[in-house]
Amino acid sequence: MSHVLSVYTAVYLAIVFCTVSIWGGRVPELKGDVLLLFTAQAMFALKLAIDDYCHFHERRGDHPVADLSLSLLMYLVLAASFASAAMKHGSLGAGLFAATFVVGIAWLALNWTGSEKTRTGEKVVSRRNRLTAVNGLMIALLGLAAYLGVSSTEFLGGTTWILSSTIVLVLVDFFVVAKTLDRLAKLK
Repeated sequence: MSHVLSVYTAVYLAIVFCTVSIWGGRVPELKGDVLLLFTAQAMFALKLAIDDYCHFHERRGDHPVADLSLSLLMYLVLAASFASAAMKHGSLGAGLFAATFVVGIAWLALNWTGSEKTRTGEKVVSRRNRLTAVNGLMIALLGLAAYLGVSSTEFLGGTTWILSSTIVLVLVDFFVVAKTLDRLAKLK
């Protein structure tokens, strides 16, 4: 991975951590479904940081500026989502979190390539098809949660199940679909 890309990845991750630390004082006050949203956001932030590291390490690069720009946009929208959830605006936080996955689909579309393989030997198109499906499902779930209203005071039946499903989906994506840790372990 080039020094420049590693610096950008660290800066982008710092944006999320700064946002969480600024608004994090309100986290102990959070209750209800917004806690599930916050948990899903935190899990995804970790996954995103590792995926970015792997992506920029593997990248042989047709559009490094576009990749970095879309990556920055994802982190900024994710940071806004964190801030909204911490301020007890759960529906806005869920909507912004869904927007993170919209940017993710745009990034996947930009990087769509033929039957090229990654350094780990996995076919890029196959992995990107799976990631696009996961992103689409996350958009649908989070959009529905935003529409129904994410409570910051109690657990509600519908949104509790929806947000619990997003947590499970992030885990499935992390370990099965994107195989994030597997990709990280196989980097040379």
